[in-house]
Amino acid sequence: MPMPLNVPKTLTVGISTNWVADHPIYTSSDYNLVFNLAGAEQIPATTTPEGDGWLVEIDGSDTIDLDPAPYYWSARVIDNNGIGRSIGAGNLTLVADLATVDTPYDGRSQAQKILDGLYDAFRKMSAGAISSYGIEGRNVTYHSLADLTTAIEYWKRQVKIEQAEQNALQGKPSQRTARVSFSL
Repeated sequence: MPMPLNVPKTLTVGISTNWVADHPIYTSSDYNLVFNLAGAEQIPATTTPEGDGWLVEIDGSDTIDLDPAPYYWSARVIDNNGIGRSIGAGNLTLVADLATVDTPYDGRSQAQKILDGLYDAFRKMSAGAISSYGIEGRNVTYHSLADLTTAIEYWKRQVKIEQAEQNALQGKPSQRTARVSFSL
């Protein structure tokens, strides 16, 4: 299912983008669209009528100095009397332009980095090589493989939550299944 108003799921740092936002009830002949995008900083967007919808444009120069991160958007229409109505909100991700990355780049999330570090610690501890480990600037001492396994299970859940959120942003189906039973 596409996102309301055809908002893209990702924007690339430093790359201009545009899309036509439309709505089944509100049209550009009767309303102006105001599109807001904010996260670590606000990113300006311009909107102009395009058919029954609006052309939304974001200039790459407005994102060139921003770090990849989650951003949030909202859209509202304003009629000729100045009355506004919210018609959508959601989130998207500002991603790195890999063509311009000139330093080592690690696109893994913080949770994935920690999980990968824990797996490495588990391998080393299983071989009897360590009982403490530093991950992402934190030092942890484990008393047993069971302690390490508990930490791994926690971070596996965090990574799965992130993956489910990313799948939702990309319009992919959820991996979670709801089971329901009925009794008479």
